[in-house]
Amino acid sequence: MESDNEARESGRKWASMIKQAQEREKNWRDDAEMAETAYTAGSDPDANGEVPDFNIHHSNVETIVPAIYNSTPVPDIRAKVETDQVGRIVAGILEKAVAAQIDDNALDIEVEAATVDVISAGRGMVRVTFEADEETQEFQEITLNEFGDQVITTTTETMLINERVVYKAVSWRDYAEGPASRFADIPWVAFKHTLSDDALEEMGLEDEDSPEKDGEYDSEDDATIVWEVWCKDDRDVIFIRENDGKELKRVADPLGLSGFFPIPKPMQVIEVAGKRMPICPYRVYRAQAEELDRVTKRIQAIISGLKVKGIIIGDASDLDALANADDNELVPIGNLESLIATGGIDKAIMWWPFEKAITVLRELYMARDQIKQLIYEITGISDIVRGASKTSETATAQQIKTQWGALRVKKAQRLVERHVRDLFVLTVEVIANNFSAARIQEITGAEVGPEFEQIMAGGIKQYRIDIESDSTVRSDLSRMKGEMEGFLNGTAQFFGTMGPIVQAKPELGGPIMRLYQTFANQFNLGKQAQEALEEMAGALDKSKQQEGPTPEQQAAQQEAQQAQQAMQAEMQAKQAEMQAKMQAEMQKAKMDMQRFQLDVEKSKAEMQLKGAELQLKQQQLADAKEFKTVDAQMKNADLELKYADLRLKEADLVIKAQQAQDEIDIEREQNRPVKIGNE
Repeated sequence: MESDNEARESGRKWASMIKQAQEREKNWRDDAEMAETAYTAGSDPDANGEVPDFNIHHSNVETIVPAIYNSTPVPDIRAKVETDQVGRIVAGILEKAVAAQIDDNALDIEVEAATVDVISAGRGMVRVTFEADEETQEFQEITLNEFGDQVITTTTETMLINERVVYKAVSWRDYAEGPASRFADIPWVAFKHTLSDDALEEMGLEDEDSPEKDGEYDSEDDATIVWEVWCKDDRDVIFIRENDGKELKRVADPLGLSGFFPIPKPMQVIEVAGKRMPICPYRVYRAQAEELDRVTKRIQAIISGLKVKGIIIGDASDLDALANADDNELVPIGNLESLIATGGIDKAIMWWPFEKAITVLRELYMARDQIKQLIYEITGISDIVRGASKTSETATAQQIKTQWGALRVKKAQRLVERHVRDLFVLTVEVIANNFSAARIQEITGAEVGPEFEQIMAGGIKQYRIDIESDSTVRSDLSRMKGEMEGFLNGTAQFFGTMGPIVQAKPELGGPIMRLYQTFANQFNLGKQAQEALEEMAGALDKSKQQEGPTPEQQAAQQEAQQAQQAMQAEMQAKQAEMQAKMQAEMQKAKMDMQRFQLDVEKSKAEMQLKGAELQLKQQQLADAKEFKTVDAQMKNADLELKYADLRLKEADLVIKAQQAQDEIDIEREQNRPVKIGNE
């Protein structure tokens, strides 16, 4: 038991180390304070920083946070050895126990708050705590004293009931950690609590020697600030009062976690290897945000001065009443004659020029849009993620922008998934170390025997604790529907192709099922579907290991083989028929080509004949003496024409003979009997 002086000395040491840790992160904490002021629009009166007129940071945070976490995660716990049947049962019990701790949406609220912190300030985390109710039970024991009289002894025992895991988001300003380059090497972490007197008493931290509060460290409601320090070396939890540095309480390893700390690695969306210093995302585009704010201020100033105003002549004072008249109101003017003499109202009023202001205002609006687009490029928020689109864009163009615009968002999604997965690991450890078997059986509905407690006593290293893929982000419904349709169509094609192969060779069923598992693993089917596929593959492997088929199976196989042979013979016959028809069609096409060539030759001959006739007429006019020669040429051409006609008729006869022979061959092939099997 530490003395009062030792407690004060220990507390001051820890208070000094916490202050040093905060000093190391001063620059980041200033940036985070400014970013949070912008996000909350200065709702906190104690916050530092200026509230921008154009709050682009608030818009970005509200856009990114739902994109990286918007759905309750689903735990996925499995035994690392698939053949371990007892391990599979225990994994199922643990999975139900974890699901029972998050079914009230308490985890969603805390993870979303931590996600806002990490996107706005640069660091966010959720811690696990163990809570339980106390129940007092009295037991009576009857014994005999030395005189033989019965003595009733009553004992009181306090038991824990309604054990539960509670998740709490830790604000970035309420957390400090020891110096290290990696989270695994951090020696201590600390959490800040602002507690009332009742809360101090409930936590067992009340102190009769507490000094009078000086207001320097305490909040306005006069609460006490206490730091909860988790020291990994001593595996102790120390509660330190901030205003005087006194150690109020020390607890030895309250949760029994393997990593000791009650938090996973804090989420930091921007992190450099070898450095634990967070980086505020707002700082990355702070210069552009300030420029956007300056442009907005100029726009507001110009708009405030952009008024329709002018001057009037001295004797037209009634025009002021005319300018303020309502609809359908007639205003009398006393000096109407002089107004008409000056050229009317247009000449009596001189308006203030504002065309230059409108031009500047238009340019400022364009500049503001360009600055916004630059910020979206820096942060990785595409226009389709923000819900902005153009009517001229096609659905394919929008889908491409969605896919590529979400690449940088996926990094933050995986960051949140890992944090939730680590929370599940801590939850399983808390359940295994602090929950009673009766409580586990109550929340899971499964029978918990001694073997479960024995396995849990050995730790959870033999189990793989994860979350269902994409369960923290509800994807687009149309995309999921398209993926499922593609999966079902691919499944139908796969089994339609592999079915005959398995029927012919049943021993290939197991390998084919393993091949299908590889195909199915490309889709997020969930744990139940994957387990069903594993069971199907295991069943096929067992059937493969059987000694041999039964007589009924042999008969069925023989019958199937005969049916398959008959089907093959029928297919061969149909194939032969198709080949014969194709040959006939090809022969016919060949004959048609020959006929066409003969027609061409006939046409040439006719043209030659006409040319000869024309030449003959010319020769008759030129020289009558050559008439006999021309007549001989005409007769020769006529003979050639008759010869071409004879060749055409001969080709036609050949075609008809070939067609008749083809019809005889086809009829003979169709009437030929088909030989099936060995018969």
